[in-house]
Amino acid sequence: MARDATVFSLAGLITAITLQKRNKKRCNVYVDGEFAFALPAVDAIRLHEGYAIEDHEIEALVARDEQQRTYNSALQFLAHRPRSTKEVEDRLIKHGYSTNSIQAALERLAKHSFVNDSEFADYWVEQRTRFRPRGKHMLRYELRQKGINEAEIESALVNVNEDELCRTLALKWLQRDRGLPEDELNRKLTAHLARRGFAYSIIRDTLSELADEAGGRSTLKGD
Repeated sequence: MARDATVFSLAGLITAITLQKRNKKRCNVYVDGEFAFALPAVDAIRLHEGYAIEDHEIEALVARDEQQRTYNSALQFLAHRPRSTKEVEDRLIKHGYSTNSIQAALERLAKHSFVNDSEFADYWVEQRTRFRPRGKHMLRYELRQKGINEAEIESALVNVNEDELCRTLALKWLQRDRGLPEDELNRKLTAHLARRGFAYSIIRDTLSELADEAGGRSTLKGD
């Protein structure tokens, strides 16, 4: 079978291979006296000045290099904390990597369990519960924004005790009470809890319970 003249056409002769000034682990490759492409120094070992390189070889080297750079960028992003698949994908798109390289990186990350949306959802809910309590409504919204599917969201939320979280958050907020008028205190606390995603029925029950414990203070009773 005859070779495809377009795919396997000769690009030219490699005339120079130089280390990059800012990154000694990468090389610039020049073909016929002009810059052609860059790649890791370890991949440049088999190349040499005078080597007749074909277009398809350049394409393969450049594609492999981009895939590795995409994967490395994802790993760097994941080094700070767990991320959802969508978070990683959005980050890579923002950095301008190609669709093929991003897909290859995501598949590789999933294969090594570096990204796992189910585990991420559990992590997110646990962290929110411990450090920034909020209701299921708000947690659902946050997880949807991060690309988590509904089944994984519900699984992560199954053990969330909204009554306990609402009470914890209310008590924390009340520690900042500086003698506000009763109606203003009740209104601001209710608004604060609502912004954290708690349903009004849970807020009402929480405030009533706290009011009973405080001896019936009207400031803590729901409407």
